[in-house]
Amino acid sequence: METRKTAKREWGMMGAVGAALASSACCTVPFVLVSAGIGGAWLSNLTALEPYRPIFILAALLFLGIAFRRRYASSSDPECGCEPSENRKSARVFLLMGTIVTSALIISPWVLAAVSPGNEIATHSVDPAGNVLEVVLEVDGMTCETCPATVKMALERIDGVLAANVSYEPPLATVRFDGLTVSLDDLTRATSNVGFPSSPVQSDSK
Repeated sequence: METRKTAKREWGMMGAVGAALASSACCTVPFVLVSAGIGGAWLSNLTALEPYRPIFILAALLFLGIAFRRRYASSSDPECGCEPSENRKSARVFLLMGTIVTSALIISPWVLAAVSPGNEIATHSVDPAGNVLEVVLEVDGMTCETCPATVKMALERIDGVLAANVSYEPPLATVRFDGLTVSLDDLTRATSNVGFPSSPVQSDSK
């Protein structure tokens, strides 16, 4: 019964965390899942939420404001002396932790984009020994500047891939790999498995 009452009082904070999580579902969540070795074409459903990110952020801030108002309005009410001081202290700690989590989720896509290493797109090339190949892939489905980090991680998890540089604009991935152990299908399958289908860029030949 007490748990139900607490949940009813703190619905504002739970709404803020939920909306903040939804705001990062298009960017941070796929990155975390791929880091944990979890992938699948279904991740493209998460990246499709990117256009709604401003709405989720606004909702998170609105719920956060409601949580603060409910907490401090009830604390300042002279007729409300029913809540023990220990409960008020715990509620304020919960409010502080919820605010930190909400803020971290909201800003996480920008942080990931900022800390991701810069990329340079190179052209197709083959080393003199003929074993190390380099190919440029056109990557579909990237919706923000965090997506390249997810694609890069998926490619570099393949044994035999030496380096992968991915850019958001243009949406290209330059991959350097051992041609004896890695095929082009391995590369395109890896990006598709994290929700970003890709295909090799055809070089212009005259």
